[in-house]
Amino acid sequence: MSGLLDTADRSPYAFFEQVRAQGGVVWDASVGGWLVVDHALCKLVEGDEAHFTNPYVGAPPTIVAIKGGMGNITLTHGAAHDRLRRFHLKLLTPAAVEAYRRDIVVPVVAACMAAIEGRGQAELFAELAARVPPAVTLGLLGLDWRDDALVARVLALHDDIMAFIGRNYAPELERSALEASAAINAILLPAIRARRTGDGTDFISRIWREAPSDEAIDEQTVLGICREIFLGGSDTTVYGIANCLYVLLTDADARAKLQADRSHLRAFVDETMRLYGSVQYRYRIAAEASEVGGVAVAAGDTLVLVNAAANRDPAKYGCPAHFDLDRRPVTDHLAFNWGERSCVGAGLARAEMRECLLAVLDRLPDVRLDAEREPPRLQGLFMRAFKPLHARFA
Repeated sequence: MSGLLDTADRSPYAFFEQVRAQGGVVWDASVGGWLVVDHALCKLVEGDEAHFTNPYVGAPPTIVAIKGGMGNITLTHGAAHDRLRRFHLKLLTPAAVEAYRRDIVVPVVAACMAAIEGRGQAELFAELAARVPPAVTLGLLGLDWRDDALVARVLALHDDIMAFIGRNYAPELERSALEASAAINAILLPAIRARRTGDGTDFISRIWREAPSDEAIDEQTVLGICREIFLGGSDTTVYGIANCLYVLLTDADARAKLQADRSHLRAFVDETMRLYGSVQYRYRIAAEASEVGGVAVAAGDTLVLVNAAANRDPAKYGCPAHFDLDRRPVTDHLAFNWGERSCVGAGLARAEMRECLLAVLDRLPDVRLDAEREPPRLQGLFMRAFKPLHARFA
């Protein structure tokens, strides 16, 4: 059997089923860890940091630098992590997300669509999916989301960091990740310094003003918080939007149901995330010798929790490879991770996906794949999306 790394830029689902057939917890030499593809086991491990630790705990200085400093929530654990998580959730309450949707997401999507409609054709990955999330995040941070060059640059920089993380800190990718991190810091730090008074309504001002009182707030702490918001709000949602658009363009039954009844919109987004989630896997380190799914795991071993495979576990889902808008409950998948490390920005990501789908349905009603151009294919490794998305419309 091949390894996880061998599935880069191709459909991984046959490989996932080979792993599942061997018991669901299988050693993979290509990643130097145990692949876990069982839904219940992924959920169990992700929810038990006492025995399966976040790999960022005790990270070396290079990793800390790449993540933007110790203010980054992913580098914390225990009480410090709990405090920062509560603060992030305060920034992203349902009411706040609705305001961000109205004031930032809708204008960003409208600007993208204005540049597309009327031309008769577009590549929807590059011109919509890849533009909306980084522009939205720039808007949240009070930066210029209308600067096309800046939007493209921050996405490319985050791609370099995600490649390094997805390869479990591959040494050959470290330099590019460090350089990308420094470049993102250079974009953010002037705004962080300028808004130290906390007078504005943007995220940077709110962090200065509202961060937990027991945290030592300085510009490095604010930078670390902003860096993870920037990273989490960019690449992962780009891929989520792309996969939603792919389903819309290729699943005629699902599209017809959505066009006839927009109340299916929330289910459409979450079923897409279950079937084609952006982030494919997460890492955990065994804190002590234990047993996972009947397999003996040694202390210090790496577990690779393949959420993309767990979301197709037949023990959890009927007809797991089928797109089903009537599946209930719709949000019990692991596309946004699970437990105290679950994505704090999931609500905003869902809002961006929904707004992109609505815009395409409303403004490009006859949109279809361009049969004369390169067809979409599933690309990536740590994160996956269907691209390119060459489309035609009236």
